[in-house]
Amino acid sequence: MDGIIINELSLNGQFNDGRDFWTTAMPPFHKALQDALSLDVKLLFKRSSFYGALATPDRTIHSLLIDRETRTIDEARRYKSALARAINDPFWDEEPRQDYDSVYITDGNDVSGSSVAEAADRPSCLLSFVRSRYEKHPVVVSKNGTDIAVNNIWKDRQLHSIMFANGDLSLEKYAEIHFKDTKLNFSKIDSVYGFSLIDNENQSEFIDSFYKFATLDWPEIATDKGLDYKDYSKNRKSKRYFSNELWLKGVKKFRVTRRNRCFGFVENGVFYVLRFDVDHELSNLG
Repeated sequence: MDGIIINELSLNGQFNDGRDFWTTAMPPFHKALQDALSLDVKLLFKRSSFYGALATPDRTIHSLLIDRETRTIDEARRYKSALARAINDPFWDEEPRQDYDSVYITDGNDVSGSSVAEAADRPSCLLSFVRSRYEKHPVVVSKNGTDIAVNNIWKDRQLHSIMFANGDLSLEKYAEIHFKDTKLNFSKIDSVYGFSLIDNENQSEFIDSFYKFATLDWPEIATDKGLDYKDYSKNRKSKRYFSNELWLKGVKKFRVTRRNRCFGFVENGVFYVLRFDVDHELSNLG
């Protein structure tokens, strides 16, 4: 992926006024942009005329940016620099890759010459605004009758899912980002008995289990038969697998599949993953 392309077609004056734009449009736009920066996707392409896109029925992006109203709206002050970056170079239309002799269609509309068409011919991802018909992934663009699936994001925690699905992001990095600020934390996982044990055949099962654990509340986790969440007992055979400090915290485990288990401890409502068991070596001991 060589960058993010801002989708000017996702702005059509859909926001009621400046305050509506700053408080509704910019928070998810900024979070999606921050995701890109955190994943080292630094180039933010846009069409050179993007500054003139209508954000409200009568206000352009540029007019909102320079308006005195930004001084009175907290979100405007917070996101002003991000929007300023969004209207400045690099501009993809200085060196376009789309074929201007071709016709690009999406949802029955001709989008030739737009950022949507450009994204169809670049290894890039669209960044769209909310409240538009572009709140979907992928955006399917037909180029001369051939469909092209274009990556598209419009809020946070989407880009890393796309990069993971495309093989551009490891499972470990994906889990670290996606489950941040949930009840699952992978910051203390063992490097030897952690993600290196998960192969392509069972990673989807691990992800499904992580999703389930992160989504359920603690009473549901405690009673869910599929997760089989329980204490892991310290005994003569199992004590060597965890330090005394961890045993004092209370080692727990839950089921990923019939064969695979996840071990960790709970602190302040967060399950800190310590290691995985993919062959029942640990699970049967405690």
